[in-house]
Amino acid sequence: MKNQYLIYLFILIALSGCSVLSDSQLKNINVYATAATSYSNYPGEVIRYYAKLNQDNRILKTSNLKDIDAVNAGLDSARKNYNFRINLAADFDLSLQLFRQYAALLAKLSSPDYITDLNTNSTALGENNTSLVKQYNAKAGKKLPDEIGTKLSDAVFIAGKRWIKSRQSKALKEFIPAGNVLIGTITDNLVTTLEGDATSSGSVRELISFGKSDFKDQYQIIVLTKPGGINYPSLKVYYETLARFDSLEAMRTQCVLTAKKIKTEHEKLTQDIQSKKKLKEIFSESADLITDVRKLKNAYQTLVN
Repeated sequence: MKNQYLIYLFILIALSGCSVLSDSQLKNINVYATAATSYSNYPGEVIRYYAKLNQDNRILKTSNLKDIDAVNAGLDSARKNYNFRINLAADFDLSLQLFRQYAALLAKLSSPDYITDLNTNSTALGENNTSLVKQYNAKAGKKLPDEIGTKLSDAVFIAGKRWIKSRQSKALKEFIPAGNVLIGTITDNLVTTLEGDATSSGSVRELISFGKSDFKDQYQIIVLTKPGGINYPSLKVYYETLARFDSLEAMRTQCVLTAKKIKTEHEKLTQDIQSKKKLKEIFSESADLITDVRKLKNAYQTLVN
């Protein structure tokens, strides 16, 4: 009996070695992960919609040509450029696929109702993450550590076959710090592509700005200055297209702001899971992130409607 008591005592001491996260901490992590997962749906759409506006502008310029061969060449160029931009959006989605997988797993790991055998999926998870990291690093400017996929899958493996609080806490305390490098690197690359920096050119911000200015000039020359050009249908196209450029820029700006917040909030999560910090401030920050994602959703709906 004494030996059995000692065994139980040893187990309790071992489990207490990893402090259990509070329900409020788990909720905060889950709210963050849910918001980050939703965010991943939107950055690629900025590039796709720019591709559409850019194609329309190229067709507008082609409509001013008189030679049929030149017209056909202009239309072919518009189609090829559109396909090029769509392929760029696909590359953008690759980074977001890795981001989305991490955020979705974080949501599962922090859910109070999540009871499953993650152990059986940990090997496949590690192989998938490793493959995504290799694909990402082949195209991204700022690289991820090659071992990040294994680190994330190892953290999931900690959960084991029984979903108890101490294992959940230990898994999250391994998973979130490992993911901090991933989140920071991916959001930095997203911001550089969308916003640009001192060393880059051709950012999406510059493309949208130039595209709007070019459309405005070309439409005035090709349509509005021609006889009969100023009428309700032509003015409506002019007005609506400029409004779409403005809506696209608003969506791009919100994508950048939210990406930066996702990075800073993840850094705070990494620090907070190691502390007993009171969480009123943290919940406020998570609520702000949800508000930002909702703004992004509204900007997208304004753009496509």
